[in-house]
Amino acid sequence: MILLLGGTSDAEKIARQLIDLDESFIVSVATDYGLSVTKKYTDSIYLGRMDQEKMVEFIEKNNISLIIDSTHPFANLVSENAINASIETNTPYIRYERESCQEMDGVTYVSSISEACGLALKTNGKIYLTVGSKTMPEYVRLLPLDRVKTRVLPVVSVISELNKLGLNSDHIEALRGPFSEELNMSLLKNAQATVLITKESGSSGGIFEKVSACQKLGIPCIVIKRPKVIYPKVVYKIEEIAQWLKKEWQK
Repeated sequence: MILLLGGTSDAEKIARQLIDLDESFIVSVATDYGLSVTKKYTDSIYLGRMDQEKMVEFIEKNNISLIIDSTHPFANLVSENAINASIETNTPYIRYERESCQEMDGVTYVSSISEACGLALKTNGKIYLTVGSKTMPEYVRLLPLDRVKTRVLPVVSVISELNKLGLNSDHIEALRGPFSEELNMSLLKNAQATVLITKESGSSGGIFEKVSACQKLGIPCIVIKRPKVIYPKVVYKIEEIAQWLKKEWQK
């Protein structure tokens, strides 16, 4: 049995490869949104967050023989738990990592949320966030709410969590991508944004469209770099998962 750490669009593509290869697998997701996306292609799903101890228990209980990690580039704690659990249980681990984008002109790259917020606060006007909802408590702590506009998935549980932080419809744009350059420009203009904070989530995360929209509007774009994780085995193209399985796993 293969454990596929998912909850992303990448996981669906990998799962379809596993189906084509007739491999048994279970997908682990942490959120209701991840569950809703995953249900489209499999019923073999585990919903819930796992620390290293729980992951070890899950691996042993379900006779997991391989871990494929296709979590979000910023889900570094999940990846680190999976790597440590794989070592503890002697279970092979392979990571699919979205290729990083080369640094782009006119973009300010930072290593932390606090650094991004500090730079944004040097501007005036609305601070437009496309950073997801998981880290919003830190943004709420560092930024004045009357300057915040955040774009998140239109998921009830996500909106509910943001409401608990004091964010309401004046602060929230609940929309599902993909977002073209033109749509990003329209949303930024409508929000009267004077700076954008986003994450280095790769081309599938729409980074190019966000940056080009900012450049055309002449507003600063601040990009938070990915956390660094040392993966024991990593591939950067989804088709390489199937190639590796055929060469190393199914032989």
